[in-house]
Amino acid sequence: MPGRIVVITDIHIGPSHVMPKGVDIRKRFENSLKILEKLDAQALVLNGDLAMEEPSEDIYRYIREKTEEVGIRTFVISGNHDDSPLLAKVFGLEEHLHNGELYYEAEVLPGHPALFLDSALGILSEAQAQWVQDKIRSLRSPRMVFIHHSPVETGVGFMDTNYPLRNNQRLLKILDYAGGALVFCGHYHVDRVISHGSLTVLLTPSLLYQIWPDAKEFGMDERPPGVRVVDILPSGLRTDVRLLRDF
Repeated sequence: MPGRIVVITDIHIGPSHVMPKGVDIRKRFENSLKILEKLDAQALVLNGDLAMEEPSEDIYRYIREKTEEVGIRTFVISGNHDDSPLLAKVFGLEEHLHNGELYYEAEVLPGHPALFLDSALGILSEAQAQWVQDKIRSLRSPRMVFIHHSPVETGVGFMDTNYPLRNNQRLLKILDYAGGALVFCGHYHVDRVISHGSLTVLLTPSLLYQIWPDAKEFGMDERPPGVRVVDILPSGLRTDVRLLRDF
């Protein structure tokens, strides 16, 4: 069935009185949810790093309450700033918690199954990798995978060097088997599309701030925050990034 998914990532929400990088991120998050109706979205994916530095039940509960107010079906995964067991508890996903990792399969839109993976520790356990291998063989095309870290180098020098997915080759081999897998990532705070063999890796900008994409050292870019729109069409899939300044 055709439909539209919106991906929001790297929100980095802290306690209610905290404004990371001088940004009222809670207000920005709420504004980003308001555009879902304008975009006529049927599903929302929060692609990791929901929390800032100290994940808490209060932060996750705030995020859940705000998405429920919008009334859109929401999927969440963990990033390296998140606490997977706590995230699972607040969002009612405890049945999908496996030895501290939160990963699951779900239809992101009717008839379109996707895998939602956990790279919060910067590595996938062998148990999770084996689960992905078993699942990926049964999914129909297009095969959508949501994971915070990229399974391939992204060209974002600072992040590739300091915060990579440490066993990316294990996952890469599994995903290559799928043929044409679409991998949606956060983590890198840039908008970028990477082709690697049969894979297409799509990086979505952070809702908080962007990183200078070509620098080997950390630097904040002045590019505005954005969300990724994914359209499932009868003929395939189309995706682009919409900047919040455009709304």
